[in-house]
Amino acid sequence: MNVENNTRYKKTHAKIIKAFIELLSNYDMDHISVRDLCKLCSISERTFYSHFDNKMDLLEEIQVEQLSKIKAAYAETHSDYNKGSIFIPLLKHIKENSKLFLWLLSEFDYDYRKRSIEDKYEKYFKPLCENLYENEQHKIYCFIGFHSSLVSYLKYWLKRNCPESEEEIAGIIVECIPEKLRAPALEGNNAEQI
Repeated sequence: MNVENNTRYKKTHAKIIKAFIELLSNYDMDHISVRDLCKLCSISERTFYSHFDNKMDLLEEIQVEQLSKIKAAYAETHSDYNKGSIFIPLLKHIKENSKLFLWLLSEFDYDYRKRSIEDKYEKYFKPLCENLYENEQHKIYCFIGFHSSLVSYLKYWLKRNCPESEEEIAGIIVECIPEKLRAPALEGNNAEQI
């Protein structure tokens, strides 16, 4: 029998993910044990380990799932980058999953974030501005500045329970994108570049 297609297995899997996100909203990852998670889910540790190798494996699955949902939301939109509407599916998703994203933006492992930033720079940003900056260091500083600002805006918005609309935050994000980057980004209006 294929365990992963089993309805009970799927329900337990979803229950573990939901409980982990709930715990992350109240505790640092270092203070969440597999035992605590199992207790909250009313499952054995053996059951947990039949689903995930460890907490990091669980967290990575959550991130992949969130990214997949964000990409799906973008696939349905044909928005105007310069007006910020292209960011609205992302912002709606972040708002709907505010506890998880507040934790991801605030607490997650620095080394992982650093690797993630480096990957995004190489894959998306560097090709986007290849002809805009002659100096490689200028590209890197521009990217780090934009990325840091974006993370800070989102954390501030989430910590205050998202009082501004997604449209208002999208407008703020667009205003903070360096003018040099706005036109090239328009050409690559898809989820892969966000």
